[in-house]
Amino acid sequence: PLKDISSKRIRRVEYSCWVNLSSSTSQANLVLAIDTVGKSLLWVGTPTKEFVSVPNKWVQMKGKATIPANINRENEIKIYVWDNGKDAVSVDDFEITFKE
Repeated sequence: PLKDISSKRIRRVEYSCWVNLSSSTSQANLVLAIDTVGKSLLWVGTPTKEFVSVPNKWVQMKGKATIPANINRENEIKIYVWDNGKDAVSVDDFEITFKE
């Protein structure tokens, strides 16, 4: 839950990871999601194609999101790479910064 990350309200999240795509047409996204039971409250997807133009090369992806004030601190935050295609995607070195 967000409350386990900080005693104060988190206003912004900056995150990054390194990706290596097997295809330049990959449909993968770097995602930040905040969910409650059975419901998505916030979903921010950054397509890999915004950062990667050449396959089989490690490239750093970055994303950022503002956390709305109405998000409950009991909700969980998730940051992951989601590939809704069939191409191989390698991911390494996630880095996450929470700003109050």
